[in-house]
Amino acid sequence: MSQENIETIRRCDEAISRGDTDVYLLGIDPDVVFIPRRAAVEGAYYGHDGMRNHIAENADSYELFEVRNTEFHDLGDRILALGTVRVRGKESGVEVTHPTAFLVTFRDGKIISFQDFGERDEALEAAGLSG
Repeated sequence: MSQENIETIRRCDEAISRGDTDVYLLGIDPDVVFIPRRAAVEGAYYGHDGMRNHIAENADSYELFEVRNTEFHDLGDRILALGTVRVRGKESGVEVTHPTAFLVTFRDGKIISFQDFGERDEALEAAGLSG
C-alpha cells in the first residue's frame, strides 16, 4: 500500500541511479507506460522493453544519471514523488541538477504508469492537489 509503494519508488530510484536495470524492473509492471518530459518530441515508453530502451538512451547520453525523490504524497493507488534528477553529459562533462515531479500509479504493488511533469506545480495540478 502507500508506504510499500514509496519504498518501491525508492528502490527503483536507487537501481536506475546505479544502472541496475534488472533490479529496477522488479518494481515495474511488464505493461508499464512511462511518459517522460520529452514525450512530446520522442513519445512515451511502453513495457519492460521500452524501459530498457529508455535506460539505454540515457546511458548513451549521460555518464551520470541519478534520480532522487525526497517528498512523497499518498494519493491512494498513486504517489506524487518530488525530487531531482542529476545528469552529467558524456561528451560535454557538464553536470546539471533539475527538479522532477513524478505522478506514479500502482497496481498489485508494481508501477503501472508514471509521468514526469518536471515542475512541482504542474504535477500538483495533475494530481488534483492544486488550488
